[in-house]
Amino acid sequence: ALNEQSIELEIQFEEILALRDAEFEDIAILKEALDLQKQYLDSVQLVDTESTKRYRSLNQRYQDLAGGLLRKQSLSLESQAEALARALDYEAAKEKYREAYDLQDEINERFPISTAYDARRASYLERTSQSFAAEPIFKRSVQYQVEGEKFITDKNCEKAELALKHAIASQDKFN
Repeated sequence: ALNEQSIELEIQFEEILALRDAEFEDIAILKEALDLQKQYLDSVQLVDTESTKRYRSLNQRYQDLAGGLLRKQSLSLESQAEALARALDYEAAKEKYREAYDLQDEINERFPISTAYDARRASYLERTSQSFAAEPIFKRSVQYQVEGEKFITDKNCEKAELALKHAIASQDKFN
């Protein structure tokens, strides 16, 4: 009965795919078919190679589809982050990169055999997010340095020293 229920759910999923691309709620049907197939395999006493192959196939398909949908969202967030960075909105870009990283990390954790698995991409997104977190500190350091140089030109040594100390402190924080 479990095997037949699993096959019926897979057929239902196929009918949906004939009409449109899979969405998360559709993939839940495939996940249910996968779970039923696993229950069936756990319940049989003998090795059923055909059912085992079907289980592996369902699992690969489920992971590819679920991971693929999350990757699509992650790529969209990354594109948004790039646009925000071009618009010099570094704080918002940092957040979008972080969201893209979180989704890629979820893919890597939950769907390790998915074609969407990509440890390098997760690392890249995390580093990029962190670099945007440092951007305001770097800008402040440069601002203090420019102010310090202006005070030196104006021969205002006290203010120049203070501004340059702030520049050094900001640079230390940046590093």
